[in-house]
Amino acid sequence: MIAKIVLLFLLVMGLLGVFGKWRMPGAKKIGQLRRKAMLSAKKCPHCGGYSIGDAPCACRKGKG
Repeated sequence: MIAKIVLLFLLVMGLLGVFGKWRMPGAKKIGQLRRKAMLSAKKCPHCGGYSIGDAPCACRKGKG
């Protein structure tokens, strides 16, 4: 009984994936979106770490 439920669930998920791809064929992949976001992210000019928000980088805290 549980095997039938699992099989039915997987079949429904597969159909949703097929119809989702059919409705949005030009949708960007998640990896492409992450790569683009990482390339445009702000970096600290001193240590090269990524800056989050407007706060100073941890490498410069307490230094002038």
